[in-house]
Amino acid sequence: MTAPDGGFPDGALNALDGLAANLAKDEEDWKQQYRAPFQSKFEGSFWSRFVTHVLAGFTGGIAQVITNIVGAITQGTATTIIGLAEYMLGLKGQVEDTTTVVEGALQDISDITENMVTEVTTPIFDSLHGNDIPSFPRVLLQPVPTSSTASEYLGGHTHGIANPGTSSSTQSEQLGSHSHRITTEMPTYLPGNQVLDLTFIRVDRKMTIDRVKMITGHASGWFSTLDYWYIGLYVVDPTNNNQLDLVWASGDLKNTLSSQAMEYSFASTATEELLPGHLVAVAQLQRPGILSACRRIAAVPQVGIGQSGGEFPLAQCAYITGQSSMPASISESSIQYNYTMIPWVAVSKS
Repeated sequence: MTAPDGGFPDGALNALDGLAANLAKDEEDWKQQYRAPFQSKFEGSFWSRFVTHVLAGFTGGIAQVITNIVGAITQGTATTIIGLAEYMLGLKGQVEDTTTVVEGALQDISDITENMVTEVTTPIFDSLHGNDIPSFPRVLLQPVPTSSTASEYLGGHTHGIANPGTSSSTQSEQLGSHSHRITTEMPTYLPGNQVLDLTFIRVDRKMTIDRVKMITGHASGWFSTLDYWYIGLYVVDPTNNNQLDLVWASGDLKNTLSSQAMEYSFASTATEELLPGHLVAVAQLQRPGILSACRRIAAVPQVGIGQSGGEFPLAQCAYITGQSSMPASISESSIQYNYTMIPWVAVSKS
C-alpha cells in the first residue's frame, strides 16, 4: 500500500521485515516463541523444583525418589509443604485401603476354592459315614441264596427259571404240593492263599486318607485260622507308568477278626494329600492256617467284561499271586484282573 504522495506509509518497511522474519522461522522457532511466556512463569516456582527433582528420581530408584521429594519439600513454602504432605498422606491411605481390599478378596477366593474342592459328602446309601469313598454303594450288598431244603423228600427233581427276570419257572416232573426253604447270606468272595487282592477307588474330594474299611464274612468250618492278614493302601502314579506305590501297610490283623461277619475300620498313617481324580487301591493279603481257608470278603458279582480302550485300570479288581508281604511298589505289567466281582472296601478321612 502507498501513501497519497506515492510513497510508503511509516512502518511499512518494518512490517515487511517482520513478515520476512516470520517466513524464515522453522517449527522449533514457533514452539519456542509460544512456550517462552509459560516457561518464564514456571521457572523458579515450587512446582518447577518439585517436578525436576521427583521425575529425575525415577531413573535412580525408589530411594532416590524419596530423597528428591524431601529436597523439593525443603525448598518450598510452608503452605506448599503442608499441602504436599496432606496429599502424600492421603495417597498412602488409599494404597493401604486398596491393599486391604485386595488381600480380603484373595482370601475369599482361597476360601471358595477350598470349599469347592473339599465340601463333598458321601450319600448314606453309598456308605454310612459321610467322608467314606467306597468301591461301590453299600446298599448293593443284598442277601443272595446259598442253599435250599424241601419240606419232604420228593426224589430227584429240578427247578429252572424260564426267563431270567420273570417269576415263571418249570420243573422236570409233577411232584405235588411242596415247599422249599432258601438260605441267604451276604455276597462274598473267597480270596486265594497268598494272593494280594487290589480294589481300585477314584478319589472325588481333597483328602488325606486316615482310615481304610473292609467287610468280612463269617468264619466257616471247624478250623478257621489265619497265619496272617494284612491290609494296605497304594496310590497310583500316572507319571511313572501307573506304578502303584505303597503309602500305608497294617501289621498282622488276624487277631482282630471276629467269627461273625462285620465291617472293620483301620487307622491309616498315610500323609499324602490327594485331589479329585487320584486313583488309589486298597489291598488285602491272607495266608490260612493248616486245614483252614481264607476269610471271605464282602463283594458283588460282575458280568466278567473288562474295559475297552486299554485305559488303566482294565477292571476295578486286580490281584498278584505268590505274595508273603505288601510290596513297596507294583508295576502295571505285574497286575492280573478279576472281571467277575468287586470287593466292598472304602477309604475315608475323620
